[in-house]
Amino acid sequence: MSVNQSRFDKLYKEQNDAVRLGIKVKYICMSVQCPHHADLHGEILDYDEVVKIFSIENVPDGCRCACTQILVDDSGNPITPGAVERIRNQKT
Repeated sequence: MSVNQSRFDKLYKEQNDAVRLGIKVKYICMSVQCPHHADLHGEILDYDEVVKIFSIENVPDGCRCACTQILVDDSGNPITPGAVERIRNQKT
């Protein structure tokens, strides 16, 4: 199994678990070291956006990105804005 396939499978399982448990989540992209997606570092994305951007066909082999779930409130805002800000500050 490729790294891209493993990443995609993990994303799919995490999303299914969140839906099953009724937990509101979005995904934050951590890609500061990836030359292919560095501009996405710290961006908060919906599941469908993550699937589109990081689909197996669109991701080059050298991609080192990670997307991880973050808890969001009913309006879709991160519950831990300080953590999101620290990740975004890594760009500089």
